[in-house]
Amino acid sequence: MKNKTVLIILIVILSLIVVGLFWVIIYNKIIQEKNIIYKLTYYDNGVPGSKSEINIYNDTVEIIKTNFCSAVDCDESEPKKEEYNYSKENMDKLKKFIDSNFLTTNTNNIEINESELDKYQKKVIQGLLLGEYFFETNVEEYKYKLEYEKSDSLTYDIYFKDDKSILVKKLKMKDYDIVKIDTYSINFSEKNLDILNNYIEKEVKDINSNFIHKSSLIKYEINIINSIIENKESYLKDIQNEPKLMYTITYDGIDCMTPSLYLYSDNTYEYYYTFSTNNKKIIPKTGIYNYDITKIINSVDKYEENPIGPYYIKDSNDNSYITYNTNIELQEFLKSLNITLEKCLEQQ
Repeated sequence: MKNKTVLIILIVILSLIVVGLFWVIIYNKIIQEKNIIYKLTYYDNGVPGSKSEINIYNDTVEIIKTNFCSAVDCDESEPKKEEYNYSKENMDKLKKFIDSNFLTTNTNNIEINESELDKYQKKVIQGLLLGEYFFETNVEEYKYKLEYEKSDSLTYDIYFKDDKSILVKKLKMKDYDIVKIDTYSINFSEKNLDILNNYIEKEVKDINSNFIHKSSLIKYEINIINSIIENKESYLKDIQNEPKLMYTITYDGIDCMTPSLYLYSDNTYEYYYTFSTNNKKIIPKTGIYNYDITKIINSVDKYEENPIGPYYIKDSNDNSYITYNTNIELQEFLKSLNITLEKCLEQQ
């Protein structure tokens, strides 16, 4: 009889614990629902595509992703849930982004379709889905952005603003994930800020984009980039006396990436004919040239019927010239350097 009484007491206690835990879970769920600041439902453009439910709390972003299925005999995937803690600064940026771009009604329940987003909105949402650090790098507004991938573990996102100020985010990477961000501003003299802004203006001029990715640097830009990533103005002290990039010659006659030839004011050249798949620094062929490049430019319009090309020549004043392999002066010059531009890049 005594054992039976003890068993009944234990069952009652266990039942009370289970009921208590149940109500705690229900209560926490109710409280959590009440604390949702925004609830976004994002549909991507994929085929069959996916749906991401994005619940934004005071300091947390919860993402529940469901992949759709277009086959007759398959079902949607089980929802996958991720949760990211946000700093107050990044949460404020997220709230501002949503208010500025999507909050057109009095409800905080918002549906978003990828096809309706502009380029900036799309990148921010894609960053949001990957976590706080990816959101932070994509939400930053800019006139121009330079992404310099120095190594597999270190990338610099450099934001050139409309007011000519420059912001840098130093990203420490591990397995393609951002594990730490250090942010700083470039507080150089007006003269040196002009040098940096003039550099990026020239870089983006011919690519029809305000974003550039680099994993290697040619000679004339090494000190410019080093001044930014090391935040040291001294790199620019003698930059006006350094050799200037005078001409760039490329070829566009085959369906692959081709070599580039850079000619400097001190009669040195860099010939880039390789590529790397592991962010290893690309080493060009270098040397001295002794040739009057204006002879090549003066012959750009002299070519025979059915020429091969084109070759593009760009000078330091951003003038561009098009010529072909029948430009005798050009072929003579390339032969003197023992190089060719009419080939695909080789793996280094």
